[in-house]
Amino acid sequence: MPRKRADASQNILDLVHAIWGSQGKDYTRCELCQAKLSRKSGEVHHTKYVGATLKDLVWVCHSCNMRQENIGLQ
Repeated sequence: MPRKRADASQNILDLVHAIWGSQGKDYTRCELCQAKLSRKSGEVHHTKYVGATLKDLVWVCHSCNMRQENIGLQ
């Protein structure tokens, strides 16, 4: 997927949610602990590396995002 440049008229998170929705991904729950999430309370989690794609992103709660093993991966 080509990289999308963020600008004032475009919210990247909206694009991610739209793609996840078209893929049938449920972003109303944390993908790690299954806690209920709203669009505002969830966080996108990923490991940074060359070649990362949208498939490497997960929708998680703040607690899961801040687990010791995840610190420094954002």
